Amino acid sequence: MQTNTVDGLIRLTETAVIMEFGPTAMPVKGEASPRVVLYENILEIDYQAPKTFSHGYLRLIVREGQTKVDPILDTYASRLADKKAGAALCEALQQKVDAVEYVAPAPSNEPEQVDRKVTAAELTHAFKNALPATATFQEYSLVGRDLQKQAGRGLLPPKTWPVAECEAQVDTGAAISARVTATRVAAGGLLFGKTGAVVGAIAKKDRTKVYLQITTPDEVILKEVRGLDEGKARQFANKLNNLAATHRTRPVGQDADTLIKAATAIAPPPPPPSNVPAGWYPQGDVQRYWDGNAWTDHTAPLAPQTPQL
Repeated sequence: MQTNTVDGLIRLTETAVIMEFGPTAMPVKGEASPRVVLYENILEIDYQAPKTFSHGYLRLIVREGQTKVDPILDTYASRLADKKAGAALCEALQQKVDAVEYVAPAPSNEPEQVDRKVTAAELTHAFKNALPATATFQEYSLVGRDLQKQAGRGLLPPKTWPVAECEAQVDTGAAISARVTATRVAAGGLLFGKTGAVVGAIAKKDRTKVYLQITTPDEVILKEVRGLDEGKARQFANKLNNLAATHRTRPVGQDADTLIKAATAIAPPPPPPSNVPAGWYPQGDVQRYWDGNAWTDHTAPLAPQTPQL
């Protein structure tokens, strides 16, 4: 199950909940993204439904005495705008948590969150990134995290691409052709795929004219730029590239298994000092065998302590 939120998205997997914070989230959340929490480590779910003029939130409580801060800053919380989707998410998450027995998470080196006021800089950041992109050139528009092409005539549906996977530039046909050929095609090689499409399209056009080139995951688009529209085309290309760079910095929707594996990986124990002989040594609540060069996978219970008289 995946639910889009004001701050990014929340995903429920078989074993863990993943909170990913995108560009619309505060920088402090971006630094903690992705937040991966096993269901067994969730003590309580703090849910506030969205209201008409205010966001709701879903917060994960993982231990007793956990500091609660403003949901806009809390790295264990994601703000919600859709009341129906939020309720469904909370219900599904509660079922996952109820199905396992709570286990307190291991101590973390992450600093404790501090309850504080949102700074003016953070508010500016949130306001700027929450605004929908309004840049449009001909039939292409930037909407949220996507580049959209309006529906064509007849039965052609609208098309959408993730803006993080797109780029744009404005130049003459000759310059675009030369740049593509020089950077992506070996001398004497054949032109295939998007590269061939660009050079082939330029060959059919006036190479002295100016074009907006938009590169998407599956095609390269060339739109002729006429007269006074060149300024608009360059502004559109700049906005697209800036938005793409922002979303590449904070990607969402990454592979869940990879995120869970990275978050739950146990760091190998540090080796004993050099010249330590092979033997059993205490590590936490067990003993582990050191073979003289490296730790092994062999463990045993701690030896009982002899009471002192």
